[in-house]
Order: sequence, then C-alpha cells, then structure tokens
Amino acid sequence: LPELGSYFENIKVGWIIASLPILFVTFMLFAYGWSLILKNMHAQFSLLKIIQLWAKAQLGKYIPGLGIHFVARLELSASEGITRRTAFLSTVIEMSLLLVTAGIVALVALTNVTGSKSVAVFIDDISADYGGLYIAVLTIGFLIAILFINPIPVRWIGEKIGGVDTTKFTYKWLIWLIAFNTMRWIVMGVGFFMLAKSVYPIGYAEMPFVMGAFTLSWAIGLLVVFSPGGIGVREAILVVLMEQVMPTGAAVALAALGRVWWVLGELFVLFFSTTALSFIKMNSLQSKKTNNQ
Repeated sequence: LPELGSYFENIKVGWIIASLPILFVTFMLFAYGWSLILKNMHAQFSLLKIIQLWAKAQLGKYIPGLGIHFVARLELSASEGITRRTAFLSTVIEMSLLLVTAGIVALVALTNVTGSKSVAVFIDDISADYGGLYIAVLTIGFLIAILFINPIPVRWIGEKIGGVDTTKFTYKWLIWLIAFNTMRWIVMGVGFFMLAKSVYPIGYAEMPFVMGAFTLSWAIGLLVVFSPGGIGVREAILVVLMEQVMPTGAAVALAALGRVWWVLGELFVLFFSTTALSFIKMNSLQSKKTNNQ
C-alpha cells in the first residue's frame, strides 16, 4: 500500500489531461459504431438520440445481475421505435465485432513489433508454459465471434427471430466495420498508453504491448458475465500484463486509474448527447415561438 500510494502521489497530470480528448473522441466512436450497425437494419433514427441511448444503457452494466445492460438497451430502443429484435441482433453484432477487433489488436501487440526485451521475455514464458492452451482458446474465441459477425449466420438469425432487415449486411460492410473498430481500438490504446505514462515512465517500445494489454483485458472482462462491467476481472488481467513492463505497484495504480478513466468516457458521452439534445430542443421551441409571433 505505501508503494501504491507513492505512485498516486507522483502522477503526471499532464499526461492524463492529454489522454482525455482521445478518450472522449473514441467513446463517441463507440456509440457511433452501434449506430452504423443499426443503420443497415433501421433507417430512421436520430443519431444523437441513439448515442444517448447507448450511453444510458452502458451504465446498466454496473448494476449487479446478468444482462442488465442488454435489457436496458432493448427497452430504451423500443421507446425510440426500434424493435427489440433489431436492437438485440445489432447488439450481438456490435459485441462480437468489438471482441474480434480487440483480439486483433492484442495479437498484433503480442508479436512484439518494436522488439521490446521485457515483452519478448513475457511472450517466451507464455509460449513455453501455455502455448497450446493459448492458441486453442484464441482459436475457439475467434471462431465463435466471427460466427456472429458473418453475414450468412447473421441473416439466418434475422430470419429466425423475424422482423429484422439484414439484407444490407454484406461482406463489404463487414470489412468496413472490422476496419473501423480496429482503428478505434488502436486510437483508444494510444490514449491508454498516455495514461500509463502518467503513472510510470514507460518506454515507447512498450506502446504496442500496452495497447494490446488494454484491449485484451477489456475483452476478458466482457466475457466474464458474472462481474458487473468486468470490475475486478479486467483490472486483475491488466495488472498481470502490465507488470511485465512496469513495477507491480504502478500496474495496480494504473488499473485503478484506468477504471476511473473508462467511466469518465462513458459519462462524457451521456453528458454530451443529453446536452446537445436539450440545446436542439430549446432552439426548436424558440423557433416555433418566433414563427407564431
């Protein structure tokens, strides 16, 4: 605890402030990513309202209980004229895309493209002790995730549940969504690297590994459904990975700070969308009053 406290006391605030614009932009892109999927299934909706809906539903994942986040999204979608079936399938596709692309970023990072010595030692140890299991788990995970974003099974599911238009969900569109989500993770990973530098003077050679550790811990936290918002699980995985490139105390401090950082991003999307919608509504009312006069 004294070691942990020393890292919090010596946090470089400048790096945190520099990371916030990246955090806010990427979280807006998270919400926009869901709207891109919905666009192919439900043409008419207010983008700002969908972004607000996404942000509100996100907060539901911190409520204990399985599926609160998904139920909240289905019910909020229904209030905006989007059928629960459409919201359900679009959410399944969104989550699958996020998992696949987070895995892509993590795998590229673990190839140690920058030649970091500490990362090389970690990869060698993992390969020697858990190589077979690691490959098997990743393969199974990718196959399951890809199944849910492949246009053929997506259309099949759409037909089975009924009332969902999946005709526009093509392979071309899928490739675009994968590219969009991968770039989004990379940009957010850069922001997280800046957050890591606020805790410990980590070298730029470790930057890809930090990005991969961040996305991999997020993916595992999502898959462990009994943990609300992946709390505890995500932080534990992040500490195990990050202590390969920084002291354990710094890794723990970063994990705690990272959770606050993540929640700030979610709250920003909700605040921005709610404020923008209120501003538009106020302007609309003023315009009507002016026209009536």
